[in-house]
Amino acid sequence: MNLQNTLDKKHWHAYDKEEIYGELKTSDIGLNQEEVNKRIQFYGENKLPQGRRITLLQIILHQLLNPLIFILIAAAVASVAIGEEKMPYLFF
Repeated sequence: MNLQNTLDKKHWHAYDKEEIYGELKTSDIGLNQEEVNKRIQFYGENKLPQGRRITLLQIILHQLLNPLIFILIAAAVASVAIGEEKMPYLFF
């Protein structure tokens, strides 16, 4: 049961519907239970691997280490340094 060889023959859009069903051993209504069981045994279950969990602290640190944050802080410091005192507390 190697479907990879069928991909190399020609482009799927060039096949008739019946030819595709024949190559993939399926039909309009899908796979029968026997074929499903065979494919699960051969390919494994259709599940994504579990990724690494990201903690809230990691998310916050990632956001704070964004270069735009440093630009905003520099702009706030520059604004206070030149005497622009209209609501400088909004920056900090």
